[in-house]
Amino acid sequence: MNNKKMTGIIIIIISCIGLIIGIVMVANNNLQTKARHVEVKESNNKTEEKRNGLDDENRVVERIEKQKSVTSIKENITKPKQNENTITGSKAKGDAFEKYIIHKFDLKYFKIKEWRSDKYSDGIYAESNHFPDFEIQFTLKGKSEIFAIECKWRASYFKNGIEWAEGYQLKNYKQFLKQRNIPVFVSIGVGGTPDKPEELFSIPLNEITNNFLDKPFLNKYRKIKIEDNFYYDSIEDLLK
Repeated sequence: MNNKKMTGIIIIIISCIGLIIGIVMVANNNLQTKARHVEVKESNNKTEEKRNGLDDENRVVERIEKQKSVTSIKENITKPKQNENTITGSKAKGDAFEKYIIHKFDLKYFKIKEWRSDKYSDGIYAESNHFPDFEIQFTLKGKSEIFAIECKWRASYFKNGIEWAEGYQLKNYKQFLKQRNIPVFVSIGVGGTPDKPEELFSIPLNEITNNFLDKPFLNKYRKIKIEDNFYYDSIEDLLK
């Protein structure tokens, strides 16, 4: 009887232990499952955050691109279209005015001996760049004379005059005048465009002492009939 009781007690104890182990295992499984759910949820949240972040960045980029597009359209609308014949750049303006001046000489009496291009590269240029733009030979009744011309165009007057050159340029032209001992003229166009100025003056260099010339001085050498060709007065050394 005692053995049977002992056996029953042992079976009960073993059953309780098994039950406890089962409960513990089930609880662990539940905890692991919850942990996995939490990890998955956190992972999903991070992915969603990244996606939202990318969406925000994309929206910002789209707004910037749209703004650029709108700005570009506004600029195209408000920016005036440049005339194809508009002359831009100081070199192009200078070249255009030189062509205007050279076409004012009747080739029946005048021959172009020199037409300097003022070319340069990386600070390298010919010494002749310091010299006047043209050297022209005038021939009449078998008598020939050579004179030089420096061309300058200005869009408008400044302080009731024209600053036609830098100080060092005036010095170079004076040196050329002394070395070559030929008449040198400075032809200045004012207003209009380089290929069609409103006013034209041709001043003997030996009468110029300053790189700034005021209107009263310029007016003494104004070409009255600006549409007419040049005439060289070899007696008075004037270009009219």
